[in-house]
Amino acid sequence: MSGMPQQEDLTNLKNIKRWYGIDILRGIGIFGVILLHGIILNYAHLDELDLDNLPPLFMILYLVDFWGGIYALKSGTVNVYAIYRHSISTKDQSDKEKYDGYQWKYLFKYGFILLLLHFLYHYALGPTYHNFETKIHKYALIPGILTQGWGYKVLPERMVLGSALSMIALNLLALGLLAFGLFKNNPQQKLKRNKRIFLIIGTIFIIFAFFQIPLGQIHTDFIEAEKYFLALILGLFIGYPYPFFPFFGYGCIGAYLALVLADNPTKKILRRQLWLMLPFLIIGIIAFRLPNEFYERYNLLDEIFMAYIMVNINIALFILFLFLAVRIVDFSNMRSKRIEGEKPSKFLQFFITFGQHSLIIFLLETVVRELIAYVLTSLFPGWNDSVLNCFIFGGCLVIMWIGIVILFSRMKWSLDNKKWKKIGT
Repeated sequence: MSGMPQQEDLTNLKNIKRWYGIDILRGIGIFGVILLHGIILNYAHLDELDLDNLPPLFMILYLVDFWGGIYALKSGTVNVYAIYRHSISTKDQSDKEKYDGYQWKYLFKYGFILLLLHFLYHYALGPTYHNFETKIHKYALIPGILTQGWGYKVLPERMVLGSALSMIALNLLALGLLAFGLFKNNPQQKLKRNKRIFLIIGTIFIIFAFFQIPLGQIHTDFIEAEKYFLALILGLFIGYPYPFFPFFGYGCIGAYLALVLADNPTKKILRRQLWLMLPFLIIGIIAFRLPNEFYERYNLLDEIFMAYIMVNINIALFILFLFLAVRIVDFSNMRSKRIEGEKPSKFLQFFITFGQHSLIIFLLETVVRELIAYVLTSLFPGWNDSVLNCFIFGGCLVIMWIGIVILFSRMKWSLDNKKWKKIGT
């Protein structure tokens, strides 16, 4: 970034220049979370769907519901970008020591905070998991009380699953170790090397993501044997729906893109990154086209679609989404380089504001949704028998949250504590 000052306050992220396109992408993402959860998790006839022959609409919703991995890509991008910018601002040894302390404090502190928050959130407020085989909803405590009554108890097998929060937390911790080693000594001179390292590690973790599939059976065996501590440890890394193995790869790809963005890219350089989509897309398509007999030979058929095929196709799509967001928002049509010193329009600023509140919305949306659904069911039994009604319900939830964010923004009171805004979720 041209014009960067010689020294920056290493503990103040306000001095980190933001890529508004990533903020906007985060805001659009939380819109999608609210809408999809409102549709899928409240449809009364969910158990009656045939997973092998889903209607086209539900197939699309099912696939999009697994786009949570984009937060791993964005988290890797914004956090490594911030760390790199801090690292190149250090000049003398005292600043270097300050940077080292900051880096460990920032990534590890918020990594552990998010991991703790994962357990609290997963127990009390988290999303509902549905088992299509047993027809059992695995509610968190408060949604369970709202739907099942005061005697509801959280199932122990629910607590051994991962979540978006645990996935981002583990990414922060792992990326912190990598960044600490790679950026410690003159990272500007080693920029190309560090790009290659992040890219290679990310590619390896994604391409070999199928290794998590056999571990899934071990995880299931632990649960059935009621070995919950072992299931918990393993579940954080391979548990549905956010296994660490491919999503740390997403985080590393995000770290690679962060270094591309930190190197003052032009539109031409940015367009070149789209070639990164190609190998993952090809791998996903080839894996999809392989005959079922190939996967049956290795007992992979039941899990290969979501655990590997979509892992590769999704990262290709996420790279495209990130490119489009940054290209449209942060670059001028008339100039080749990034716009400097210009604020986004009021329309785009709304998405940025919504994205900055995404963490607190994510934490509360399940309880708010279940509470509203409970009231609707009491007043209008059978309202969720219709897919159209569930769409309307999801859309109304989006409008409601928009109103809440606008209200508190006008009151100049942020739903998010300033510390939460430092976390690149």
